[in-house]
Amino acid sequence: MKQVLQYPKRGELRIEEVPAPALKTGGVVIKNSASLLSAGTEKAIIQMAEKSVLGKAKERPDLVRQVIQKVRTEGALNTYRKVKSRLDAPAPLGYSCAGVISEVSLGVNDLAVGQRVAAAGFGYASHADMVFVPRNLTAVIPDNVTMEEASFVTLGAIALQGVRQANPVLGETIAVIGMGLLGQLTAQMLKANGCAVVGMDIDNTKLELAQKLGCTSVINNTEADPTGLCQELTGGRGVDRVIITAASSSPALMNMAAEICRERGHITVVGAVTMDLDRRPFYNKELSMNLSRSYGPGRYDNKYEEQGHDYPVAYVRWTEGRNMECFLQMISNGSVNVRDLITHRFPIADATTGYDMIMGRSEEKDFLGVILNYDTTTATTNTKTLALKPSSASAKTHMKLGAIGSGGFSTGVLYPLLQNIKEVELHTVVTSNGVNAMSTAKQFGFANAGTSFDELLANPEVSAMLIATPHNVHTQQVLASLEAGKDVFVEKPLATTKTELEEVVKSYNSNPGNLMVGFNRRYSPAALTVRKQLAQSETPAMYIYRINAGFIPKESPLQDDTIGKGRLIGEACHFIDLINYLSCATPQTVFAEGVGFTTSKFLTEDNVNITMKLSDGSTGVIIYTASGGAGLAKEALEVHCAGSSYVIDDFKSAVMYNNGKTKKLWSGAQDKGHKAELNTFATLARGSNEAQEIASDAFCATDVTLAVVESLRTNQLVSLNKN
Repeated sequence: MKQVLQYPKRGELRIEEVPAPALKTGGVVIKNSASLLSAGTEKAIIQMAEKSVLGKAKERPDLVRQVIQKVRTEGALNTYRKVKSRLDAPAPLGYSCAGVISEVSLGVNDLAVGQRVAAAGFGYASHADMVFVPRNLTAVIPDNVTMEEASFVTLGAIALQGVRQANPVLGETIAVIGMGLLGQLTAQMLKANGCAVVGMDIDNTKLELAQKLGCTSVINNTEADPTGLCQELTGGRGVDRVIITAASSSPALMNMAAEICRERGHITVVGAVTMDLDRRPFYNKELSMNLSRSYGPGRYDNKYEEQGHDYPVAYVRWTEGRNMECFLQMISNGSVNVRDLITHRFPIADATTGYDMIMGRSEEKDFLGVILNYDTTTATTNTKTLALKPSSASAKTHMKLGAIGSGGFSTGVLYPLLQNIKEVELHTVVTSNGVNAMSTAKQFGFANAGTSFDELLANPEVSAMLIATPHNVHTQQVLASLEAGKDVFVEKPLATTKTELEEVVKSYNSNPGNLMVGFNRRYSPAALTVRKQLAQSETPAMYIYRINAGFIPKESPLQDDTIGKGRLIGEACHFIDLINYLSCATPQTVFAEGVGFTTSKFLTEDNVNITMKLSDGSTGVIIYTASGGAGLAKEALEVHCAGSSYVIDDFKSAVMYNNGKTKKLWSGAQDKGHKAELNTFATLARGSNEAQEIASDAFCATDVTLAVVESLRTNQLVSLNKN
């Protein structure tokens, strides 16, 4: 299928063939009929992409600070890989569309295949033949509303939320500054609310249209005195309220809004304007001001937008979804006219012509509503797998890898390393999003890109699976892969419950494939060196492992009970496995206790002391904290044994202290063992003792991690199965 993509590294816009999107839980797949090209938001995105790296850095200093911090905690090479992957990845454009539902997921009971819907959201309602959209970002289209009209739904919801934030009162005079699409829609909504509307812009063509569509008065604020005219129109009072729908980097618009307001008037900001205010008119008139955030309540809330948790109507009357529905009803009943706002139409294959126009690269200057149309008379290519290059001929022992996932870790760490392992052929990468799949495949040399996990499993050419997806689906994907006869590498965690772990163990024992979990630290040079030293002693040891994990807000998917399952499940297993590996022993009991935060932003579950008693008499203490100071190294491990001490400093060095002497066992660039881990997986013989031990160790570390979670919940010591 065709999709419009923006390449941020090169500032290049393309229409590309990508795999059709996968159907995910809680949403629908839509075959598009029309989508609205945003001359404001999308133009800004393209302008940012066209800037040089230095220009991007100046525009987003916050991201520069994040990169610097990553260099400190993850090293320059890993940071470079992640930044490069991000810059190389194309971004889908578009965020407002309308079409016909072609697939409906389980749990969505109020929509059906064949139904006409409008959709919103960047990354969802894209300029593409087909899109996947979560339920709360869709709205049913009334029968008398056309697809082109419905494709305005996102802009309509934004305008409607701005009006709600302004809280207009019947009979008031309200100025709308900026008569682009948002301003035109806002003015019509205010008119429907019984207000007199003053439209303001610097473009006379837009002002003429605004007056035709219902503005009481219009003012070109570069050709006239806006303050004086507003005084005349209101009997010397000034306008009651101002809604700013324009975008400007100059403070002039905000200050003009203050000048035209009456005393104790109100200003609502919808557009992207500079807030460098002149205090005097705000103070002298005792003005109030607020900002309108996008489509309405629910915006930027992952639980609402992606997981489908709606807000109770009794408490939140107008969510973003209900704003979308309301806007479509306003079109249906004639309160809003969007038909006259459409100035240009382009087929999806000719979308670049439309973008050239809004970017000022063509002779056409008078445009407003620009629609992309899609061919609905012929069947859209709905392939879930797209071949990018021929699969290479290889020996039978060669590993042909199918990978699922394209998150920051897989694209920043795993796939760059796999490119250079000669035993591995990168056969197919699958993600739920066709753009991500295609981009990842091209970046790292996969022969195919796809969106169907089932198709990947059924491919007889694929001999091994790499799973780097959200934590909540790891177990089911591991089980399916083992039962399909594949070797499996899965990023941690292997399982999030005891039942899941039992199912994995049973499946592994019943199927021929190898199973390896991403416990990479045991393969690091520092860990290998220390283990060799410890093997020379038969006495128990004390392990003290401090992890300065860094703060992650509770709103993050990693913290979500249904997706990430919390940081202990996803991360503590790493550190437990390393202690198990170094000691060559297994934990017998564990006890976990969290810091008692009550009002802090930090979570108790992210700040935990874990104590383990091992089978050889050793003890392990893991101090896992998210409340530590930035700049402190992420990990430090001390081992004290038989008169010697060993210190691993963030996997940059391993040092031994003995008899008053210091000996550096290993040092170098930070190496957490990822490359050696993947090499091991690529060359692991099925049924070998090493393969059995690796799987057994993974089961053990997972079991102990689940016991840690249980101990933290019950505040009790947990004894582990010693068999």
